[in-house]
Amino acid sequence: MKKQLTIFATFLFLLVNIQYVSAVKSPVVDKINVEAKDQQIDFTTTSMSVEDFLNMSAKEIGQKRGKKLKLKERLALMLMKRQIKRAVKKGESVEDMVEKMNAEAESDSTSTILGFLLGFLLGLIGVLIAYIFYKQGVKGAWYGVLALLALILLAVVL
Repeated sequence: MKKQLTIFATFLFLLVNIQYVSAVKSPVVDKINVEAKDQQIDFTTTSMSVEDFLNMSAKEIGQKRGKKLKLKERLALMLMKRQIKRAVKKGESVEDMVEKMNAEAESDSTSTILGFLLGFLLGLIGVLIAYIFYKQGVKGAWYGVLALLALILLAVVL
């Protein structure tokens, strides 16, 4: 019985806390300066062209920053470079792309938590409400339903 309660508590802890952690967060750039002729990225203290930024390795960026990049930061850098390359190929400005990335990063965690609460408290009705009124929280709502089902299953088994 003690082993089952320990497994249940661990499962519940992991299920609830996984909503607050993401593997890779999109980097948020505070200031950006984009010129019409030559696109420039301004990182509060250092300004460089988009081509220079895309050609720099993670090691070089770490040297400019003053400390080595961690694994998650290198992965985030790789994803950000890929998004910038795609935006440049489509003809989008870097400023618009950075604003879009910042908006996604801000709304991601809040929408997941609210969606989780909808799904956990209301079940499938909460998922339906999320689909209709709150599209950003649908994934979190499904996690909430799964947590609710796991809780019910464990209550029946125990």
